[in-house]
Parts: sequence; structure tokens; C-alpha cells
Amino acid sequence: MKLSLMLLAGLAAAASLRTRSAALRHWILATAIICAGAMPIMQRAVPQWTLNVVLPATTNVERPAVSVDVAINAGSARTVAAAPRVAAGAASWLGGIWMMGATLSLAVLGAGLARLAWLTSRGRRAPAHWTAAAEAIRAEHGLRRKIELIQSDHPSLLATWGILRPRIIFPAGASAWSDDLVRVVLRHEIAHIRRGDWLLQMAGELLRAVYWFNPLTWLACRRLRAESEQACDDDVLRAGTEPSDYAAHLLSLARQFSGHRTWLPAPAMARRSTLHRRVSVMLNSRIDRTPLALSARVATLAVLLAMTVALAAAQTSSTFSGTLLDPQGAVLPGVGVTLTNSDGKSQQTASNAKGQFQFSGLAPGAYVLEAQLPGFKSYKQSINISGANVVQTIALELGQVQETVTVVDAGDSPVPVTSEAEPRSKPACGQQPAAGAGAVRIGGNIRAPIKVKHVNPTYPASMRGKGGDVVLDAVIGTDGFVHDIGVHAGSQPEFVDAFVAAVTQWQFDATLLNCVAVETRITITAHFRPNGGI
Repeated sequence: MKLSLMLLAGLAAAASLRTRSAALRHWILATAIICAGAMPIMQRAVPQWTLNVVLPATTNVERPAVSVDVAINAGSARTVAAAPRVAAGAASWLGGIWMMGATLSLAVLGAGLARLAWLTSRGRRAPAHWTAAAEAIRAEHGLRRKIELIQSDHPSLLATWGILRPRIIFPAGASAWSDDLVRVVLRHEIAHIRRGDWLLQMAGELLRAVYWFNPLTWLACRRLRAESEQACDDDVLRAGTEPSDYAAHLLSLARQFSGHRTWLPAPAMARRSTLHRRVSVMLNSRIDRTPLALSARVATLAVLLAMTVALAAAQTSSTFSGTLLDPQGAVLPGVGVTLTNSDGKSQQTASNAKGQFQFSGLAPGAYVLEAQLPGFKSYKQSINISGANVVQTIALELGQVQETVTVVDAGDSPVPVTSEAEPRSKPACGQQPAAGAGAVRIGGNIRAPIKVKHVNPTYPASMRGKGGDVVLDAVIGTDGFVHDIGVHAGSQPEFVDAFVAAVTQWQFDATLLNCVAVETRITITAHFRPNGGI
């Protein structure tokens, strides 16, 4: 957003100065592009201040990084780490698309530079009268850098590139050009070198490659190239060339180059797409063609740099809000919610009667959201606030039941100990509000399961005098029986088999969520202890 504001300011300023010289507009656009590219560095270097603005809301696409299981029954106090961080699907897709676009854009730019270097290496030195004319123009402008003139085999390549060793490349048919056309072309191309246009254009091309998805970068680069060509046209006209003669030379070059389309990352004097506008401007005697003074450059740079610092320091204040739901989609009021920033500072709130919560005045950065409600897994998620308001719907999962059994070797007692209890009656459930506009279904009403039939594991005779532990993961079904039993820990098969045989006979009255029977995960631990053991 800040980059877009910087580019928009440059484009707006250049548009408002359309009656001023092209050199001024080009410098404004070039400075805006450089400042926009420096924005990410400036944001880390300057002190931050908060700007409170109303921003559009976006749906956060991140998913829980960590969740912690909390037992439903009051007798269990143990928490266990659960699911690892889950990659944000939509964010990953967007990041991948950006990476592919940036890679392709940089590859195209690199291929253009490589081709330009290859064509230069295959070229030959320009005729002597070209060199003499170039030296005269270079001396006229007081340009100290040597300029290399190269004639290529390409039929329409007329470009200037390079910084420390600037090169002007001419097409294959340039030997037949008139002396007037040679001087006009050289003066135009040397103006590019004197003004440093190629370096500024490369800065724009790199910015566009990285921010290829932003149409303002494309527009800024296009305007930068157009103003560069017009500024060099003004330089040719100030040297005494008649506008009509110069226009005739440009049209002649355009006709020679017609049918040969070449894209290279370098200024192109006879680009047909901008020719009509350039000819119209050069024939307009009221156009300001004054070269840009040093004081104007410094003033423009100071203004745009100050704007860059201000934008880089500004932090937009955002809002993070959401709705908490249970697994059945009913809202969860009264849930404690905590938002912690990267510095460890926390804000706390609770969901309202409609399950909604909100944190306001948030600076951009990384946050951790936590939500806790008895009977549900503790929720923990990484949130990235990047300037827009974030809205998220969060579904809490049911907690996990914990059960621990201690089995002591009782000697020669082959009969397992069994205990039973009467199942509880189903509680009365209130009427839910009818579906319709504004109707809210309140959820989170959990009745934890209790065991109505317990069978104690039999101590294996083959393991007398030995002890060990077994941990099982399973599911309490809606019928109250335990199924989907898996061994989480336990290396002695005899203890595992004895424990599984007992657990399959257990029965609970089912877990109820909003008066509806639901399945519940359970972790069961058995400690097998020899007689007299601890």
C-alpha cells in the first residue's frame, strides 16, 4: 500500500506538471520509483508512529499453528501437545503465484540483458566519422566517460546501455545514414548517457519485476521511459535542430525499423508506440524544454524522500475480529480470548452473546491468538496483521478425555474386577431459536462422559514380578463403547493385550454437545505394578 502511494504521488505530480519540461517530470518519476523501492528498508530503519484509519476487512487465511488438548472430565489435569503447525493454504498459493511471477519477470529482464551483451560482443566498431561526431558532442557536454560506438548486425537495434562503460549500438544499415541523421541520433543517445537514463530505467524494471502484480509499477515504468525519450528530444532541439527536421528523421528511422520488433532493456529512440506523441510535442513551440537545474533535483529529492520517510514510519492501525463456534456451528459466548504481539504484550477480551470478539488499534506485525473454554481444546494460532482489518471464524474442537488405571498384581485371582453404574438420564434441552434473520444458536453446552461400566485389566500371569505402562488412544462412540483403539505407548505385548481386552468392555454414557451425542477422543493410561511395587 505504501509503495503504491509513493508511485501514485510521483505519477500525479508528473501529470500536474505536463506544461513543464520533460526532464523535470522524468526526475520526479525516477525519484518516486527509487523511493518506492527503498520503502521496505526505510520501514525497518525509521521510528514508527501509528496512523488510525478505517481499513477494509480481509479474511485471514492462516490456520492454527498449535492446539492443546484439555481433558473434559474434572479429574484430569494433564495437557498434551496436539496438531503441529498447518501451512496456510491460500497464503501459500498466493506466495507461490507471486514467486513465479517475480521469477519470470526477472528471467525476462536477465535474458534481455544477456542478449544485449551478446549483440554488443558480436558488433564492430562504428565508422570514423561517427566516432568524431560523438567525441565532439561528448566534449560539448563536458562528459568525461568514454563512449563506445558499436555497429551490430541487427537491422533495427538502436539503443544505449551501460553505466561505467556506456555503449551506443547502431543497426546494420547505419552506414548509409546522412551526416545530419548521425549527429541527431548521437546527440539523442549521448543525452541518455549524460542523464543516467539507463540506470534509472533498470531501477524501474527491477521494481516492476518484484511488484509485477501492481499495475502502478507498470504505469510508472512506461511513463518513465516516455519522459526519458522526450527529455532527450528536448536536448536535441535545444542544440539547434529544427523540430520539423528532427520529426522527419524520427519518422525515417521508424520506417526503416518497421517489421523488426526488438525488446531490449535499453532506451529506444524510434519506438513506434510513442512516436506520435513525441512528434506532436516537438512541433509545439510552447512546450518548456528547459534542462533540469541542480537545485530542482535537490528540492524534488528532498520532498519525495521526506514523504518516503513519513510513509515508512506510518503504521496503519488495524482491527482483528472474529466469531467463535463449536463443532456444530453454534456460537460460543463468554470465551476468553488473548492476543499477544511479538514483544510479549497481551490484550484480553471475551466473546459476546453472539460469539463475537474484537481487538482494535493493532499495529502491523505478528501476533498469537489464544482462546480457552472448559471442555474444549485450547486454541492457539499465529496471526499476521499487515495493514488490512482481519476477520476470522474460528471453530473450537472438543477436548480430550483422560483416564488412568493402576493394575496391581493380586496373585492368583483370574477373575477381572468389574463395576457398573446407572447411566444418567438425558438432560432436558431448551428450544433453540427458529432459523431466520438475526437468529443465533447458542452452543458450547457440554456434558462430559462418565464411565458406567468398568472392567479392570487382568495382570498377565507371565508378567508376574514385572511392571510396565501402556497408553492407548481411542474414541468413545455415541453408543458409549470404546473403539478405534491404538497403542500410543507400551513395549510389553502381554500388558497391551490385557489392557485392550479390558478397555473394549468399558462403557460410558455418551458425551453430549448441545444435547446431541457426539464422539470424543480419549487417552487411557494403565500402570501395571507388581505386588508391593510402586
